[in-house]
Amino acid sequence: VKQVETLLSEAGNAFVDLEVDKSLNLSKKALNIAHQINDDVLMAKAYNLIGLNFEEFYDIKKGVEYYEKALHHANLSTNDSIKCWVYNNLGNVYSYRENNLKKCITYYKEGLKHAQKIKDSTEIMFTNLNICGAYFGVKDFKSGLPYLESSKKFIDKRIGRASCRERV
Repeated sequence: VKQVETLLSEAGNAFVDLEVDKSLNLSKKALNIAHQINDDVLMAKAYNLIGLNFEEFYDIKKGVEYYEKALHHANLSTNDSIKCWVYNNLGNVYSYRENNLKKCITYYKEGLKHAQKIKDSTEIMFTNLNICGAYFGVKDFKSGLPYLESSKKFIDKRIGRASCRERV
């Protein structure tokens, strides 16, 4: 498990550094090991990272295929973090790449459920903003406003804490 996590971490760093071939190779190595040890969470993480690479640099449809494989394995686990990430990545594809706002909202709302389960305030805030942006994109301001207000509460807390620290 540790070896796969290390490979995935290195693959993620390579992705951020735009070293796509390196990221894909490391992700595929991680995926092979995850399959050998039959770990659905690690398979989901590897497929998700492969999906990110394909979506960003090669082929959006292929990226979606990998995200769907990631989602399949994520849903076989009890890990809500990976479920949140994959649902949000699929939401991003349909929002920013396919301009299918109804479909993206569905994925974002599923991601939000999992973020709320694990009480990940950062994921909750970003997912709320994504949902808000999608509703605003189709001029449904009434539906988007509660998601914006929910994010505002989080931002106000973060800014309040940050400004308190700055005074010390």
